Amino acid sequence: QTGGLWDGGGVYVVSIKGNETSQPTRLNDNDPYHIAFFPSITARGNSVTVAWEGGQPEVDLKNAWGTEVGWMRTFNGASWNEPVLVKGEPFKNLGLPKVVYDRDGRLHLTGTKGPRYYRRFPSGDSKPKYQWLTPEWMYHSRGGSFYLDQKNNLWTVFDGQNSGTTNEIYCRMLPSGSTGDAITEWTKALRISEDDKRPSIYP
Repeated sequence: QTGGLWDGGGVYVVSIKGNETSQPTRLNDNDPYHIAFFPSITARGNSVTVAWEGGQPEVDLKNAWGTEVGWMRTFNGASWNEPVLVKGEPFKNLGLPKVVYDRDGRLHLTGTKGPRYYRRFPSGDSKPKYQWLTPEWMYHSRGGSFYLDQKNNLWTVFDGQNSGTTNEIYCRMLPSGSTGDAITEWTKALRISEDDKRPSIYP
């Protein structure tokens, strides 16, 4: 990630093999006006997927931050696809996106729009939608992350806020072998930060 205020800012990717390093490839090449930041990367086989938060082209061109939206691109071993907005019902965009492949080649994505949302690609649903990853009584989730363990269990951590409380850190796990992509496949949310009346954020 690089760039300066009012001068745009880019998310770049490089590949390293032995002592050879590729030239940087700018991924947000469809938007020269806004800063792009908070990149996330995952790979499996020849596929590499990167997600980040950036501006929306042709919107708020006088504001370096723009309308903050999530973006994603995938490399298929030969070329990158075009940047695509991370969005879905009932909202137009998701910020702070994070991505991870599991060992079955499925791509998992989480992002924030108040609560933390989740979706899997490909989906078994004919009309896939983002689902609440945070419990429904929780909101103001600022960030989160994924981790795939050695047994192919997928873990996620995120922060969230109850009504009248500060943000705490929670985790959930999607057991290996889960075939569906409904949020009910995940374990219940477990709080792992102490309730010390001080906010815990951005795990």
